[in-house]
Amino acid sequence: MKKVFDWRILIIILLIVILAILLKFYFDAPEIPDIYSQVTDTNLNNIQTNAAKIIQTTAEIQSGLKENIELHATYYLAECYVQENQEVKEGENILKYTNGTYLVAPYDCVVTQLNVPEENGQCTNEHYVAVSSVGTLAVQFKIDETNLNKISVGQSAKIEVSAFEEKEIEGYITKISNTAENGKFTVTVEFENDGDIKLGMSANVEI
Repeated sequence: MKKVFDWRILIIILLIVILAILLKFYFDAPEIPDIYSQVTDTNLNNIQTNAAKIIQTTAEIQSGLKENIELHATYYLAECYVQENQEVKEGENILKYTNGTYLVAPYDCVVTQLNVPEENGQCTNEHYVAVSSVGTLAVQFKIDETNLNKISVGQSAKIEVSAFEEKEIEGYITKISNTAENGKFTVTVEFENDGDIKLGMSANVEI
């Protein structure tokens, strides 16, 4: 009896050979760099960097709270205990009236101006002591009008004091001027003193 050739065996052998060739090409082919992924990651990093640094500038540290403390009208000045540019602590005596009462510092501050009568002279509504807080501090800087829509009052800012390495303080935008000067608006950032910062120091501000 004549044996019939089974074509199925031949088809299976051909499929195995084709599969082996495909596997060889797959494993021997050089690796193609994922250019799209690299470009995407680079662009994402740039976007994140730009978003984190809308503004980066240097500014001088100043007081965030300044006021003129009026002397008690009709009282007479007995003695003044401070001088201009002198730092006084909260509750410390600034001057004494002839009736035995005192004008005291409302908070830790620097006396920036003394407008007081002579000793034993009468105090009036025109007399005052100008003070600047050393607890609440601020920095001011200019921002271009093209970046104005990227910031808002209440937004946080990073303060790095130049005089101290690795000193970083969080502040907040408290004011943005309503009018521009040469296309630039004034931004005020306030922050609390940790006890080491002095008025007039310089700081790097980043928003």
